[in-house]
Amino acid sequence: MIVDGGRQNCQTLFDAFKTVKTKAKIRSTISTDSTFTLGIEGGGTRTTWVLLDSAGREVRRGEAGPANVLLLSDAALAKLVNSIHDKVGRTQAVTAIGATFAGVQRPKEKERMRKALAKSWPEAKLVIAEDTRSALVAAHGAEDGIVVIAGTGSNVVAQQSGKMSKAGGWGHLFSDHGSGYDLARRGLEAVYTYYDATQEVTPLGQSFLRVAAQNTLEDLVGWVLQRPGKTEVAALAPLVFEAAQKGDKLAKMVLQEGAHALALRVFCLAKRLGWPKPQVGLFGGLVVKSPAYAKMISEFVQQALPGSHVMVVKADGAAAAAALVGVTAIHETVEKRFAPESPEAKFAPTAESVARSTTEQRNPRSRGLQKRSVQGIVDLFIAEESTVQRALKHEHKNIAKAATLIAQSLKKGGRLFYVGAGTSGRLGVVDASEMPPTFNAPPEQIQAIMAGGQAAVFKSQEGAEDDAVAGAQAIIQRGARRGDVICGIAASGQTPFVHGALQEAKKRGIKTVLLSCNPNRRKATYLDVAIDLPTGPELVTGSTRLKAGTATKLVLNILSTTAMIQLGRVHDNLMIDVQASNAKLKLRARRLVETICGVSEVEAEHLLKAYGWSVREIVKRQGK
Repeated sequence: MIVDGGRQNCQTLFDAFKTVKTKAKIRSTISTDSTFTLGIEGGGTRTTWVLLDSAGREVRRGEAGPANVLLLSDAALAKLVNSIHDKVGRTQAVTAIGATFAGVQRPKEKERMRKALAKSWPEAKLVIAEDTRSALVAAHGAEDGIVVIAGTGSNVVAQQSGKMSKAGGWGHLFSDHGSGYDLARRGLEAVYTYYDATQEVTPLGQSFLRVAAQNTLEDLVGWVLQRPGKTEVAALAPLVFEAAQKGDKLAKMVLQEGAHALALRVFCLAKRLGWPKPQVGLFGGLVVKSPAYAKMISEFVQQALPGSHVMVVKADGAAAAAALVGVTAIHETVEKRFAPESPEAKFAPTAESVARSTTEQRNPRSRGLQKRSVQGIVDLFIAEESTVQRALKHEHKNIAKAATLIAQSLKKGGRLFYVGAGTSGRLGVVDASEMPPTFNAPPEQIQAIMAGGQAAVFKSQEGAEDDAVAGAQAIIQRGARRGDVICGIAASGQTPFVHGALQEAKKRGIKTVLLSCNPNRRKATYLDVAIDLPTGPELVTGSTRLKAGTATKLVLNILSTTAMIQLGRVHDNLMIDVQASNAKLKLRARRLVETICGVSEVEAEHLLKAYGWSVREIVKRQGK
């Protein structure tokens, strides 16, 4: 069954497709409207866009290059958006943009997309989502249902009561089953497997050689390896369809495997959502251009889920993206990340909470800073650090409570997770990374969770700290459990990512600690220990990498080192579990053995070599 998803499902955008018969007629329509909606759908192969007037009539349409945001640099993304802006026309007053792009899953990708679009259309209302959203709108409008997307990549997604779920779509390296890339890869694998068994090149292999302009399968290997991007490999997929149509058994097997893999993910998603007979839309170039492939997928789905309704959705993705402006209740931009009623929303910074934050207030001692001499600035910074010592003394009891909590957890086999963003998160990463070489602690014993992931350690990931949901998911997916301790680090005390993690931890019966430098923060009911260091305003207003950073690092040093002492990893005041992994540490290990065991330098060296450079083992054997 072929359904024009544009006509049947994009109703919120003035039933745009009902009024249009052909592209020629569309483009001849002259609109006198002063406001327009722009729909953009960016996929792994190409980007399509459509400009609609206030009545939903198409005014202009065009294409641009591939737009998987994960594969584009900021410069390439800006170039793509600029090319669309130039073609749309600078005289058109675009008031709303619905944009769906491959790879726009996390807040940081949405923020990158928002920035690129806002630069060209600063006044436009933006709704930004992953490209799967336009497919869902095209297939089901605002209703519940599942969509199988099969193009260059693939995904299986569902919407249930406004909430999205997925199965697959994790990228071409180990997912994207049944996609153009996957079919081409499976086809290549089948060709080479057959050649290994028979030393014969199948008709499908001959087609690959012809299109790639290669002479042998050995040559074809080099051609493929020189094309790491999925688009060029996926371009071989039509050859698989052609070969199957001509009766090639290997090609038919490849298509069946791809179709079965997609149907399996529909089955998994339907079971998760409790849908015995789901509405399933098949969307994308592969199913639209190959009815036989669509039929295979449909048959596998109906075998697994008898009574389900499967349809091919032949729709305009760009217009469906435009429809999101009307369909989406909560715009999926970073600024609109929290629903007003969500528990995370109360920790999204407000003008009032920022104004009350001591880390955001101005320091009267540093007024006129730019007029001071270098020596004057240095002396001021040194003098200002005295507030750190006072802040630590003020919170010494809470620091001890947290240290006790952590030590007790680690003694019983629990773990410590630092959770933070920006400077605070990086300090957690530094402290956690220093535990294995300093105390020979297992790397999993003290871990760091950074908003934005590893990339944010070296480069700021704007928007990542605002995502409380991501903080909660990090706790779940990193496997935090009862018996662990979650230590949130936030100079302001109000970072949503951190609070999302702490809330989720408390729900799971995990002990929680918050380390902040803002006694004026809003209070939270899910903390076992709160350390609020009164470091006061920074010399450079709001720059919490200064005093707040110093104080935070000192507290983390105290917490982790106290735990290691309690675990017996310090003898007297010596680090007997040091990992002698370089020349400096080998010298330190030798001095430790000399000091503890009262032996000569030569004897210490001999003992260390005999016991694998383990100071602890030597101390144990010597009965010290």
